[in-house]
Amino acid sequence: MQPNLEKTLEDVLAALRDPKRREEEFELLEFPRAEFDVVQVRESLGLSRQEFAFTFGLSLRTLQNWEEKHRIPEGPAKAYLVAIAFAPQAVAQAMKDYRDGKTPTVVHAAPVATAAQ
Repeated sequence: MQPNLEKTLEDVLAALRDPKRREEEFELLEFPRAEFDVVQVRESLGLSRQEFAFTFGLSLRTLQNWEEKHRIPEGPAKAYLVAIAFAPQAVAQAMKDYRDGKTPTVVHAAPVATAAQ
């Protein structure tokens, strides 16, 4: 079942505020899980499994499970992989700085746009 794409943001927010309506509105929604090709990302960077896992701070076993489709990256793991796919140098540098003990600093910039915007 596809989610009702014609729901307005106001309808969704109203449903979230009312527990009874929330249950009725969202109980049957099923969101498709888009496949994420971890192998393609790793190979496009020219890295072995071991290099990719080390560079991006992943468990080699976890990476292997994702690549062999024993597990599917979801939630924060999937978001992290998307960040790697779109900005591998930035993520690799951030992980190197972290391993080197550098303290992260937050750059005050424009607010981050969300998917809902």
